[in-house]
Amino acid sequence: MKKTIIASAVLGLVAFNTFAVELGATPNDGDIDTTSAEINWVAQIPTVVPGAWVTMTGAEGGAVRDGVLTVQNDGKFDSDEIPLEIRQYDADSGQVGAGVSLDSTGADTGAVVPVSITYQAENVTFTSEKGYDLTGADAKITETVAIAGPVTPGADYELNSTDAWKTSWKVENGMGGELPNVIAGDTITATTVIRADVAFAAVP
Repeated sequence: MKKTIIASAVLGLVAFNTFAVELGATPNDGDIDTTSAEINWVAQIPTVVPGAWVTMTGAEGGAVRDGVLTVQNDGKFDSDEIPLEIRQYDADSGQVGAGVSLDSTGADTGAVVPVSITYQAENVTFTSEKGYDLTGADAKITETVAIAGPVTPGADYELNSTDAWKTSWKVENGMGGELPNVIAGDTITATTVIRADVAFAAVP
């Protein structure tokens, strides 16, 4: 039976169960744990909500950082990339561990290991510091490392590659989705939530 823990908002492994014992975390065969991060391009502090056994971090286990949104006078926009990592986590101690590698080489029979990571991105929302209406803007989300292409908001992207725990995200305007109000001196923030479901299973 699968169990799901849902949360909203990331040194490779040899065997996940070895680290889990050190942290006191004990996922079971068929469990799914979820972590997510709200990421912003410009000017807000990101929000990360960990699961019981996994969490999201920035690059090299650091804090999730804001990206830079570049807006042209005609309303077209693009951004730099925000890296995210899925890492082992102990909800009791708050300790963050190694990346959640899907390589179970060397794990004992019956050991519970992560077997897949499923990503989902929410629609990008825009806010204007000066309060202008930006509802006409439409953003295209791209993940450049693990999925390596455009991402449809709300769609699930299940990955099984060893390094699926490392991702990098950017946005740009979609066709006809330019920002409708570009006013000198304004600060515009683009925000989305990236969610990751990590599925666990016992080694046969």
